[in-house]
Amino acid sequence: MINFIKSIYSGLCIGLGGTVYLSCDNKILGSFLFGLGLFTILNFGFNLFTGKVGYFVNNKINYWGFLGIVWLGNFIGTFVFAKLMAATRYGAALQAKANALCVIKDGDGFASLLVLGIFCGMLMFIAADGYKTVENQVGKVFIVFLPVMVFILSGF
Repeated sequence: MINFIKSIYSGLCIGLGGTVYLSCDNKILGSFLFGLGLFTILNFGFNLFTGKVGYFVNNKINYWGFLGIVWLGNFIGTFVFAKLMAATRYGAALQAKANALCVIKDGDGFASLLVLGIFCGMLMFIAADGYKTVENQVGKVFIVFLPVMVFILSGF
């Protein structure tokens, strides 16, 4: 149950990161601030699917069940955060910006979405695993925020 709750918390953190990104007119600043979501997740030991899926090759088959719980919790957390934001004075503006991004992705083919999703996952895994392995505190900040900025600015 604790893994499910930590996964919901991650979804809430990613919702916060997405909200700050959508709220910024400057894409570079927005992509940097989006990193706060992942940095918070890693600092508190929450479960984010893109930070965990890269470890499936080193684990037994039951790890897939854990990944399913993480994915569901992430979905619930982001869904709840989006619904809460929709109830605020920012809701309509955020929804319009999110819809514009969704139209772009909707026009993409399966192969493109798969490749871009893999690249996003790779960058998030680099950030999550790097955070665990880099010992320098400044290095931890860079290894989290830079891959987030790259995936967002690249449109992954």
